[in-house]
Amino acid sequence: MYWSDENIELIGKYLDGSTSPEESLRAEQLMADNPEEFSAYETLWQKTNSPSFDANLAWTKIQPQLKTETPAKGKVISFANVFKVAIAAALVGIGLFFLNQTNNNTTNQSLATLGDTASIDLMDGSRVDLAQNTVVEYKEENGVRKAALKGKAFFDIHRDTTKPFVIAAEDAFIQVLGTSFEVSALPNDSLVLVTVRTGKVMVYAQRDRILNPSEKILLIKGEKGCFNKKTGELRKIMPKTEIPAKLRFKDMTLKEMCSSLENIFNITISLENENLSKCGDKLNFKISNPTIESSLRKISEEFEYDTELESIEFIKQNSKEYLVKGKGC
Repeated sequence: MYWSDENIELIGKYLDGSTSPEESLRAEQLMADNPEEFSAYETLWQKTNSPSFDANLAWTKIQPQLKTETPAKGKVISFANVFKVAIAAALVGIGLFFLNQTNNNTTNQSLATLGDTASIDLMDGSRVDLAQNTVVEYKEENGVRKAALKGKAFFDIHRDTTKPFVIAAEDAFIQVLGTSFEVSALPNDSLVLVTVRTGKVMVYAQRDRILNPSEKILLIKGEKGCFNKKTGELRKIMPKTEIPAKLRFKDMTLKEMCSSLENIFNITISLENENLSKCGDKLNFKISNPTIESSLRKISEEFEYDTELESIEFIKQNSKEYLVKGKGC
């Protein structure tokens, strides 16, 4: 069943923490009687209220007190009405919602997906293909096309040299004039990944939402880049090379060993502290038929056997990320 406008506003107030004691009791009873409807509502509410979503581009927070308005011809439907349509869509399994909103000279577009994929044609002629569980907000302001991404999407940007196109994706910032590329900025993934199909893009690092112009990489057709949200490292991902039958490490620091393995196996290895970076420069050893696991294990063993070195440990964060722990040298 679909909830009435009154029930939707009540649950919105409850999630926002603005209900009276009596309203809280009514809301909790409504949730207990309709768990599936509440789950769909809560998911959409959280997507529009996520603190990690770019504050400058974030969607207007749900206002439970808003009254339903009937727009005049040519006007844009109010956010309250669109959100109610979104709840209905989620309850029947569509799992996405779309919003156009105009304020003075600024035009906003938003699209969110749950269990399905979706596409949106932006007003500038660009196109965005969204993966599941993704939120995209877009607006044009002061001659700049701005987008914020939470999740994963493919962008095909209409070229317009007079209006730069910028994307805020977690702590990475991407600037482009006209190209097509994919951005993966998943909330639970420590890496923001950018893959360029055509053209070129510039990727910057952001710290505390402040852009650092000196931390940037240029990606061209066929190249990939990644930004590590935990360490702040921004780098290109080198094309996967053929794994050699033998690896030899001679007079290489630990940082250089890790960099070599990153390029060979297309992984990311982070050092727990900078004191580790210059260790191991006197080691000399080989690895036959190397794999990621055997290579990391061999490096650990060499550090363990050398009496002048402190032992180290490689911690697997996920299938593509490793962390080196140790005191350093």
